[in-house]
Amino acid sequence: MTSRDPTPASGLAAGQVIALAKAELKQEALRAGRPWGMLGGAGFAGYMVLLFASIAAWWGFAEVMAPGWAALIVTAIWAVIGAVLYTQGRRRLREVNLKPGRTGEAVSEVPDAASAVAGQAKSAASDVAGRARHGLS
Repeated sequence: MTSRDPTPASGLAAGQVIALAKAELKQEALRAGRPWGMLGGAGFAGYMVLLFASIAAWWGFAEVMAPGWAALIVTAIWAVIGAVLYTQGRRRLREVNLKPGRTGEAVSEVPDAASAVAGQAKSAASDVAGRARHGLS
């Protein structure tokens, strides 16, 4: 096996390697799914807490003023909270740099790497095509 040979040293067939990789990915996806479900449940629980706290605030304000005005006050409070969160999130998104920093630098340091790999793949493909034309395996 050469350093550029993609087959593993253990001699496993490519199909076996792919099947093993699929099984590992599936297992990790299942392991990751449960925590994401828990986080989603926590988000929903937080939403319910805010909903019922808002209803309680509305009822509390309704004890000292008309229920319509109490609902309007609670709505205005949520509008201010939403506006503040929106502006803060938007400001922080503008600070995000989507250009790859170190990856871009690494690629620029080795500019011929991609063309070398592409050349190897092209020569391997032409070799296989040539053997197929001549009936060799």
